[in-house]
Amino acid sequence: MLKKYQQGKIPNSLKRYINMCEKAKDILDSNHYFEKHEFFFHPYIGISIVDKNLGNGYLYCTEKNSYLSNAKIKSSECIWLPSVNNLKDLGNDLNLTEECLNNFLNDDKGYGYLKGKKPSEIFNLPEEKWLAYYMLERHNMIWSQKEKEWKKSNFFNS
Repeated sequence: MLKKYQQGKIPNSLKRYINMCEKAKDILDSNHYFEKHEFFFHPYIGISIVDKNLGNGYLYCTEKNSYLSNAKIKSSECIWLPSVNNLKDLGNDLNLTEECLNNFLNDDKGYGYLKGKKPSEIFNLPEEKWLAYYMLERHNMIWSQKEKEWKKSNFFNS
């Protein structure tokens, strides 16, 4: 579950999710407008919440931080951290259900990932699980643990 963390106090359990979102930034942010109450990561702030999107390329945030002089942050410097609900909304037209997610997470036959290794053994956070599922279903991409990148899956090409 996402919550606010100051830079330097972000738990290791969230760092992979931040990296997954950063590497998917061009895909996730292509039509995304940072909405009020959504989470984002900023390299000097940490994980915070949008108080208001000012609509001019800046977000307003009430964080107390030496980096922030007037609480305006360039949205281009931020990485959107979609919540489970955000990811479900992105996949509405794909009918991404809890049941389908569970099938994906418990598959060990190589549904995009290595045979014999279930995605539920790879991803820990609910957000990671939904993001991995969304990226496979929408963009035919899988998370490479080794390379720490999104890669095209060969699953649908076979």
